[in-house]
Amino acid sequence: GQDERVRVIHKKNEGSASARNLGIAQAKGEYIAFVDADDFISENYLSTLVGTLERTEADIVQCQFQKVNSYQGNIEPCTPQKDIKIYSNIDALEAFCGKKEYLSTAVLWNKLYKKELFRKLSFPIGRGIDDEYLICRIVYRAKRIAVISDVLYYYYMSPNSQMRSAPSLKKLDNIDALEGQIRFL
Repeated sequence: GQDERVRVIHKKNEGSASARNLGIAQAKGEYIAFVDADDFISENYLSTLVGTLERTEADIVQCQFQKVNSYQGNIEPCTPQKDIKIYSNIDALEAFCGKKEYLSTAVLWNKLYKKELFRKLSFPIGRGIDDEYLICRIVYRAKRIAVISDVLYYYYMSPNSQMRSAPSLKKLDNIDALEGQIRFL
């Protein structure tokens, strides 16, 4: 049967930024989460993130992710971990600037956000990447960021993905995004 909490929006394929902007504009709930097309999540992904966000009164909760090279069968729900670190927006941006924390902080997809963090922001259309254009601004707007040790997100390393494909001019968008981050910080 159809779940009344889920609404499917059909639109012309104009890239992930366009889809994300539309999804945020149409969202009726309090929270926003992103799952990229090739990736998959644990069955307790949303319940764990929502529970943590509400318990910690955070604006963003971030989980750990695992890179995978194939689609496995059902992922067993991980045993909830007790390890939760709370960061201020400045602490989180400092971690973001470190090589070790950059990837897990820079991406949109391993987090749950309060919807209000996206107010009057939009992802740039037609870029090779779009996460990294806004993530600093979104993190800066958050008062509290909770980081949990649970692995709930599975990042599929497709051989055809944009990040693993041959060099192209689209990859120059990474430099543009980094320059924007430097100006913002």
